[in-house]
Amino acid sequence: MKTTIQEGVKRKFESASGIPLKEMYTKEDLKDFDYDRDLGEAGEYPYTRGLYKGMFRNRIWTRRFLSGFGSAKDSMERLKYLASIGSEGIEVVNDYPTQVGIDGDHPMAVDEAGLVGIPVSSLDDVETILEGFPLDKTTITFESSGASGPVLPCMYFAMAQKHGVPLSALNGGAALNLYCQYYSGFVTPQPLDLWAKLAVDVVEFCSKNKMRYATFHTSAHNVSEEGTPAVMEIALGFASTIAFADKLVERGLNFDEFANRVPFTFTIWMDFFEEIAKFRASRRIWARIARERYNSKNPRAQKLYIAARVSGLTAIAQQPLNNISRVAYQLMSAALGGCNAIDPVLYDEPLCLPTEESTWLGMCTQNILAYETGIPNVVDPLAGSYYVEWLTTEVEKRSWELLQKILDKGGLEEGVKDGWIRAMIDEVALKRQKDIESGDMTLIGINDMVLPSEKEFKVPIHQVSKASTAEQVQRVRDIKKKRNNNAVKELLKKLVAEDKQGNINLVPTMTEACKEYATIGEIWGSLRVGRGHHYDPFEMIESPFKD
Repeated sequence: MKTTIQEGVKRKFESASGIPLKEMYTKEDLKDFDYDRDLGEAGEYPYTRGLYKGMFRNRIWTRRFLSGFGSAKDSMERLKYLASIGSEGIEVVNDYPTQVGIDGDHPMAVDEAGLVGIPVSSLDDVETILEGFPLDKTTITFESSGASGPVLPCMYFAMAQKHGVPLSALNGGAALNLYCQYYSGFVTPQPLDLWAKLAVDVVEFCSKNKMRYATFHTSAHNVSEEGTPAVMEIALGFASTIAFADKLVERGLNFDEFANRVPFTFTIWMDFFEEIAKFRASRRIWARIARERYNSKNPRAQKLYIAARVSGLTAIAQQPLNNISRVAYQLMSAALGGCNAIDPVLYDEPLCLPTEESTWLGMCTQNILAYETGIPNVVDPLAGSYYVEWLTTEVEKRSWELLQKILDKGGLEEGVKDGWIRAMIDEVALKRQKDIESGDMTLIGINDMVLPSEKEFKVPIHQVSKASTAEQVQRVRDIKKKRNNNAVKELLKKLVAEDKQGNINLVPTMTEACKEYATIGEIWGSLRVGRGHHYDPFEMIESPFKD
C-alpha cells in the first residue's frame, strides 16, 4: 500500500497558500516584531490574541450546527434535537428555492423543497420552524445571503411583533452581504440593485432602531469552498465586506453604529498552523480596516467576531469515518486561533445530510475539545512561538497585498465584472485538483491508503423523503388559500409604490406584508415587476395579484 512519507519521495515544504516554510524558526525571524503593535493583550487593539479578556476561561466558544431539511416541521424537530444535545443558537440555512427567492410551489421548486436546507416561503414556515423557541432567549441566525437574506429578517420581525416580543430583545443576525457570494460562483437570478436596496434597508432599520440583531454579517466561506486558501480567503472576504460597508456609508449610515457587531464566517481548512495564523491575522487586519478606512472610534466595530465552519471540501466521501479525525484537528485549530463560534462538518456530509448519530458525534467532538484537552485554560497559548508569530505576520502581509490589489483595480464589483477575480479563483481551484490527481497533495482515501470499493466503510445514509417535500409544497399552497389575499395584495402594492419613490425604507411595509403571510416569491416578484422585470426570474409563472 502506498504511503506518502517514504525515502525518495520529494515533498513540498510550503503552506496551503504557497508560503515557503523553513525547517526551523528563531528570534531572527521576528526582528521587526513589536509586541504592542502586533500582539497586545486579549480584548485590546489589534485583538490578535482574541476579542475578550480571559477568552475561553470565561466562556467556551459557541458550539452549533448548520441544519434543516424536508418540511418546516422536519426542520423544527431537528432543531429541537440539536438544542437538546447542547447546540447553542439556531442557524437557518435555506434550501435552494428559498435562496433564489421563489416559493416552494414554484414549478422549479416542487422537487427541490427542503432537499438541502430549511424551506421558507412565508411566515407560516418560520412560525413552524421556531415553534417552542422563546424569541427573546434564543440566538437565531439566518445564514443564507441570497435572495432570502433581506426577506427572512422581516418574517422574523413579524413573528416577534405578533408574539409581543420587542425587536430590541432579538438576538442573532442575518447574512445580508451578497457580495460574498457574488464572486464565488453563486449567481442569484434576482436583480443585484434590488438586492442591494433591500439589504441596506434591513441594516439601516436595525441600526436606527438600536437593535442588537447583527446585520453587518459577512463571509468568506463560500469562496473558500471553491478551494481558495487562507490568503485569498481573507483578501476576498474583506473586499466583499468593504464593498458592503461602502454601500451602507453611501446611504449615510454611521459605521460605528451599523458595525456595532461584526460577525464574519471563515472556513476551517486542514493546514493546521496556517489556519491558526489566518484567524489571528484576520482580527488584526479588520481592526486596522475599521480604524484607518472608516475612522472607527467604537471598539466593538473593530472586533471581528469569527464564526468558523469546517470546510465541506475537506470532508471526503471515501472512507468517511476518517472525517472524524479530520474534523477534530480542524476544530482544534479554530479553538487555538480564538474563534468565537465553531461549526463542524459531520463525517457523513459528503454522502448525505447529517444523521442524528453523526450530529451527536459532532457535539461530543466539540465537548471533548472544550473540556478534556485543556486548550481553553490559557488565552492564545501559541502566542510567542517564533513560527506562529512569523506565519501570522506573513499571512497578514500577503492578505493586505492582495486586498490592496483588488481595491486598486476598482474594488470587488469591478474585479468580478472584468473577470480577473473569477480567473484567479479558478486557477487556484484547478491547481488544487491537479495536485490531487498527480499525488502532489495527499488525501487519505483518494490517492493514499485507498481501499477497494467492496471494503469501503458503510455508514447510515439520511435521505429526505418525497413525502416531506410534497408536504412542504402543499403547506405553501394551503397558506396561500387561507390567508387574507386582499390584505396581501394591498400591502404588496404599497411596497412597490414605496420602492418607486426611492427614498423610503421598505422594511416596515415588508414586515407588515409578512404578517399577512405574503411569500418570499411574491415579495420579490412584485418588486421585480415594479422595476420593469418579469414577475418570475425563470419566466414560468405570472403574478397572482395582477389587476
